[in-house]
Amino acid sequence: MNELYYYKQKGEFLEKYKISFNIVELVILRKEIIDKCSYITHEEKEYSYHPSKYYNEECLRHIKNLGETRKEDLGSGSSLSYHLYSYDIYKPPILVDLIDRLIKGEGEVIEDIDNPVPSEKKFDFAKYLDRESVEIDNISNFKTDKKIEALKNFKKTMENAKLNENQKNALDYYPLVQALIERKLVATISLTEVVKVTDFFEKGIDVFDLQYMESKNNLKRVRYISHKNSTNV
Repeated sequence: MNELYYYKQKGEFLEKYKISFNIVELVILRKEIIDKCSYITHEEKEYSYHPSKYYNEECLRHIKNLGETRKEDLGSGSSLSYHLYSYDIYKPPILVDLIDRLIKGEGEVIEDIDNPVPSEKKFDFAKYLDRESVEIDNISNFKTDKKIEALKNFKKTMENAKLNENQKNALDYYPLVQALIERKLVATISLTEVVKVTDFFEKGIDVFDLQYMESKNNLKRVRYISHKNSTNV
């Protein structure tokens, strides 16, 4: 089990929680979230290198080399070949980044895991397509170029809707992630005492080596919270 500490303000007190989780289970769930909740787009682009040079490989799927498109003369008898690649890009939801930060030891990310943002819900293609359809109807047939461009965008949105029709809502996975995180309240201190302790160190009394504190990051977070609330204590 991986362990770290997290500090949370509750009223006039600062609570210290011990956080533990099974990293293997979390990584498995993370992959499922990428597979089932990512926003998928399809691309066809020309590259002189493999697309994985430009994208995170775990978010690059169904790659096909459609063949050489051209050669660039580099002089001295050498050349650079370009190929057309077809592939899908998986853009993971915010939850994947939160999991990554938790694994790295950022305890404060618990706040975001416990309070997901509404934008994590699945993209509403039907609503977007209705809006684009209205915009197309409002374009005069005499504005040929603008009409053609709008129709191309509508077709692209239709293709993206098809690609994402089986994708799931990332909001549904927050409870699953939360269930993998064990939390235990290990200590409570009043904000008044927090201010006293942080002021003690900041007055330059260098008695303790900060290496022996639980972590420098934890101390910084306590200092930040205490300063933010010191005017109310």
